[in-house]
Amino acid sequence: MKLSKSSPLPTLQSLRTKIDDIVLNGDALGTKTESICDDIFQTDGFVKHEGKLPGNNGFDGVYIKQDAAGNVEEIIINEAKQVGNAGNIKLNAANTQTLLKPQMSDKWIEDVIDRMKSQGGNLEALSDLLKANESKIVKTVTGVDRSMQEIVILKLAKY
Repeated sequence: MKLSKSSPLPTLQSLRTKIDDIVLNGDALGTKTESICDDIFQTDGFVKHEGKLPGNNGFDGVYIKQDAAGNVEEIIINEAKQVGNAGNIKLNAANTQTLLKPQMSDKWIEDVIDRMKSQGGNLEALSDLLKANESKIVKTVTGVDRSMQEIVILKLAKY
């Protein structure tokens, strides 16, 4: 499965404009922060794939970088979150009612990939690609720190 880039690379000014908008107006739905993530990872040679499940569940971003032959080099699974007033980013805790594991934990990632498989179509194909390349997955959380007016990207360890 060869991936292709379709849109032009963002400029530093376009990123600054998006950050300034979030600083001034917030990003309650997270779509603005997701757009910034798309821009950043695209600049680094990644192609975004839709990893959302029905009900706006699943991954905010799945970004895949391939070599010229189409071999997967790296996969980033990213969550876009708001940075709190204290400079913190909060992921969803385990949910005993839905049996969901802590967000971005290894088990949560596996569960989302399994649920993608059952959706068929592009989500099933992406699920297969992710499973075949699990060792190349890097987990990140990205947010805009409104008080510092900057982007924060955190690389998560296995947990």
